[in-house]
Amino acid sequence: LSVNALNEHITADVLPDEKMYFNIAEKILEPTMNNNYSLISEYAKDVQEILNSKANIDVKAVKPKFNSNKLKTLISIISNAEDFEHAKRLWNEPVITNAISIVDDTAKANAQLHFNLGLKPIIVRRASFGCCKWCRSLAGVKQYSPTMDRDIFRRHQNCRCTVMYDPRNNNGKVQDVYTKEW
Repeated sequence: LSVNALNEHITADVLPDEKMYFNIAEKILEPTMNNNYSLISEYAKDVQEILNSKANIDVKAVKPKFNSNKLKTLISIISNAEDFEHAKRLWNEPVITNAISIVDDTAKANAQLHFNLGLKPIIVRRASFGCCKWCRSLAGVKQYSPTMDRDIFRRHQNCRCTVMYDPRNNNGKVQDVYTKEW
């Protein structure tokens, strides 16, 4: 995991004034986050292609676009930290959360593609054990549409809930995420 590599190789003693300046954060995090995106999005696309095949949908899966806004925000937050130890605490969870959100973005991109092809994609959000009230309120199954509430794809730090799009769930039965009614 890239967070472990960052923690192992970036230490206060190698930084000027023991501070993570913007240009340093950018030079370290940009290739790390781009590498995470390349690896995770390719793997998630491959998984989606397997799911498509099992659902007899002869369509190539798509990768989501790289979210450069998340990268810029993370670099800004880390470079504004008081000292290196504070910066180090700030990068752990955002890098992990961003990695998980790449999988969510892949589900969203492929659900959009299938919706455009006339299918009725179903998004499943499963709450993780001990998750927060907000995440529990989003758990469930919802039919995808471009105008649907996008909160089902959102996550916060430490969120380990799962968001999935399996085209085999395309049976027309939908459970409303909020009311839990079928």
